[in-house]
Amino acid sequence: MASSLPAASPRAWKAQQDSRGLPGASGRGGPPGARTAAGEAQDRSFWRLIAEQSFVVWVPVAIGAGILLWFLLPQLGQRRAALLAAAGLGLLGLAAGGRGGLILGCGGALAALGLLAADLRSRMVAPPMLYHRLAAAPVAGTLLGLEPRDGGARTRLLLLRDATADSPPVRMWLTIPGPPPAWMTTGVRLSVPAVLGPHPPPMLPSAYDSARRAWFLGISATGRATGPPVPLEGPGAAPARLADLRAAIARMFETEVGGHAGAVATALVTGQQGQIAPDVLEAMRVAGLVHLLTVSGFHVGIAAGAAFFLARWSLAAWPWLALRVPVRALAALVSGVAGTAYALLAGAAVPAMRAAIIAWVVALAVALGRNPLSLRLLALAAALVLLVRPEALMGPSFQLSFAAVLALILLANSAFGRAWLTLRPDEVAAARLGRALAGLAASGLVVELALTPIAITHFGRSGLYGVLANMAAIPLASLVVMPLVVLTLVAAPLGLAGPAAALLRPAADALIGIGTTVAALPGAQLSAMSVPLSAQLAAVLGFLMLALFSGPPRWLGLVPLGAALLLFAALPRADLLISPDGTHVGVVAGGRLHMLRATRGGFAERVFRDHANAAEVARIDSLPGARCTREACAFTLGDHGRPLRVYAIRSARPIETAELASACAAADLVIAPRRMPGTCRPRWRLLDREALKETGAVAIVSRTRRVDSVAARSGDHPWSPAALPGRVPLLLGPAAWRDPLPPD
Repeated sequence: MASSLPAASPRAWKAQQDSRGLPGASGRGGPPGARTAAGEAQDRSFWRLIAEQSFVVWVPVAIGAGILLWFLLPQLGQRRAALLAAAGLGLLGLAAGGRGGLILGCGGALAALGLLAADLRSRMVAPPMLYHRLAAAPVAGTLLGLEPRDGGARTRLLLLRDATADSPPVRMWLTIPGPPPAWMTTGVRLSVPAVLGPHPPPMLPSAYDSARRAWFLGISATGRATGPPVPLEGPGAAPARLADLRAAIARMFETEVGGHAGAVATALVTGQQGQIAPDVLEAMRVAGLVHLLTVSGFHVGIAAGAAFFLARWSLAAWPWLALRVPVRALAALVSGVAGTAYALLAGAAVPAMRAAIIAWVVALAVALGRNPLSLRLLALAAALVLLVRPEALMGPSFQLSFAAVLALILLANSAFGRAWLTLRPDEVAAARLGRALAGLAASGLVVELALTPIAITHFGRSGLYGVLANMAAIPLASLVVMPLVVLTLVAAPLGLAGPAAALLRPAADALIGIGTTVAALPGAQLSAMSVPLSAQLAAVLGFLMLALFSGPPRWLGLVPLGAALLLFAALPRADLLISPDGTHVGVVAGGRLHMLRATRGGFAERVFRDHANAAEVARIDSLPGARCTREACAFTLGDHGRPLRVYAIRSARPIETAELASACAAADLVIAPRRMPGTCRPRWRLLDREALKETGAVAIVSRTRRVDSVAARSGDHPWSPAALPGRVPLLLGPAAWRDPLPPD
């Protein structure tokens, strides 16, 4: 009788049920203890997997894969299918069990998380957009920020436009010529006559997409001033103290240091490169030193490291505190605060805040007695950044910074790094100096090898002597220039900035001299044609396999790297390039770029030239067989089997109807910067202004007639030229709606 009563405790009752082979807490029958052992083994396998570094380092990769799918898949249906596939993969892996199933399940779940994170971020920032160009009219609002551009020749204002009867307050960029007037500080209300328009689309499908960046920054429109701004009466907003402080720092360096040195000093503190002369900035970029002028990991690392050693030395000098408080841990927390403060002073840009997150991860690792040069900690920082700012994955800043840190961690933890780069206290000074120089050279070489493919992918070029330039510039910047910058900042409020500025000026000039000297060396810049997307993805996969796998499986990464090289060499490139308004047409032939109209080195020519890696620029008139007039050019591309006959109009004035109809009928493709009449009927395609409004910029492979466009790449994403105005497609639920700005 007693044996049929429930046991005294749940555990005893479960054991009693299992001994009878009856359903118990496990929900199914079986041999005694069989389900319990299997469940506990699976639990142990799961937590062991989570604890392994080999799994943790792939967490941001899986999240990034989901984010990448969200950006690369152009249509909402495709993104929803990817979400369902990732979620299904996760459920399938968890149901399969075992180590392989757990890895598959976690990977699918993390990829789905990345898709949802990108979609949620897009919905959170969605601003009302302007889709029409407006006539010049006064724009009134509150100044939120200002940034010098082109060496101070222009200033870009971030303005919160006043609400109107038809639209709420919106943020927009306005450009005014020259430096801002003295009264223009953040928080003031002003009015400026300006021409407003939508964000300019990419000049080519593979070019940088400023409209996407503006979308995630919450910028509704952009424009240029047609007259001087004037202050307005009435309450404004609270001034942005940090922005005003950055402006005051820029004025102080301009006054006390002056010249190129003062502009470089401003960039080192605030991250604003707009005051640096364009030729100096280009030389630093070619020399591979532009990272020193962007507040990122290098600068935040110096600030956090200096704060750590200063705090540790100061706290250790207080015996009472040193005996009662873990000084190292407290100094690490101080370093995290210092890194964050520096990032905020620099404008809280994405690179600076990303570096601040890494600084906090390193600080917590030091406080807990863990190795800060750990792939696990880098993976944690990357996962945090991707979840908070998913759009950062698509920009070069995120890719360059994390690739550099990953390369340095791999070098430090390698057998070579442990044997040759670790300083030993028992060595003589000459040996320690030799090891330090060897470490600097090895670090520079490894970082350059990791960053060169990324730089070529995004910019079409990369500095060839970056290792040489950084070996000279990094010690100068970190040991001389940065301390003098801090000394000048501290001395300025006391009126004693003169002596420090006198020392800072030649030091900053020496830093600039390194860049200009290296940039002038023969072959200082490595250029390449645009990299196909398939080659980019294969290269990223190969790099990650080489970096994150261990043992012999690591070398499997050479397979996708080899595939990337083959794709880069074998895939045909577009040889007919068309700007989004049809004004500029470029033909790549014989290593030269032939332009429809002269641009005198303008923006369109630079973008086209970088895409084609062309050595020279000429007019389309010089193409063999081209027939050109003042109004249009007719030329033929491709092989003789299937030639592409192009008729490109370069005049804005109308052409005689009969002549135009005849020219269109003889052409396969007609390109025009204006709307064409219905009598223009080419054999294959018409790309006039109206058609290009839907497609954006177009790149065509003439031999195969393969067409690539901005709209085809961005699809129905809200910043796409093909997107429906006001509609924000969402992965889950119906589309959101943001009223577009009225065209008035």
